[in-house]
Amino acid sequence: MDFAADENGWWVMYASEESKRKMILAKIDEKSFGIEDEWNIGVYKQLAGNAFMACGVMYATKPVDLNTEEIYYAFDTKTGQEKHLNIRLQKFQEKYSNMDYNPTDQKLYMYNNGYYMIYNVRFNKASCLLFVIYDIRNV
Repeated sequence: MDFAADENGWWVMYASEESKRKMILAKIDEKSFGIEDEWNIGVYKQLAGNAFMACGVMYATKPVDLNTEEIYYAFDTKTGQEKHLNIRLQKFQEKYSNMDYNPTDQKLYMYNNGYYMIYNVRFNKASCLLFVIYDIRNV
């Protein structure tokens, strides 16, 4: 199970045998901590290197090569629509342990072995889809 938070609340992403290992995305009710809403996503959990939420949209990543990660999939919880993307990220190591979006500063954080890579991101205002990543910092 992976947990995430964005501008629209708390989320959990997981796969099960019932879902045939495809991801399930659920919005968590902040008062009861129960499931408020749930979507079956068209991505196999084992193919996604990581997943994160931003602006009510779930993004999935996969490795392209030793130095590149790709955000290749988006699922918009407001419209129920899937979109295939090709947004490439420079990695500082072959593998990383975590990628999360911070809604407070609207940055994407990649973490591994005590290092953070910080990616500034921009969104399409109409659809909330991520479209530009720039100004990478290694902290």
